[in-house]
Amino acid sequence: MSAIAAAWLIVRRNKIVYSPITSSHPVNLVMIESKVEMPTELWLKYDEAFMQNCSECIVLKIEGWDISTGVKFEMEFFKQAGKPVSFLTPNEIFTDLILC
Repeated sequence: MSAIAAAWLIVRRNKIVYSPITSSHPVNLVMIESKVEMPTELWLKYDEAFMQNCSECIVLKIEGWDISTGVKFEMEFFKQAGKPVSFLTPNEIFTDLILC
């Protein structure tokens, strides 16, 4: 769903998108397969390096978003930086795609 949302934001909302899940999750899977562990703190630093260049945070409300440590970190980062945080639901994306 994250890749669909990122594509939708790029194509339908003309956004330049950095999606932590779609950018780092495949890398994390390779690392796990290779028995290499990257601590959460390092992933957060990796994420922060990209977020510094972003103008807003759009949180995709998929299962677990509200309990995710990473999402909480990202939202707080943007709030502290005075940058907007908004929310997007899968229903908004699919409704828009159906209406096209």
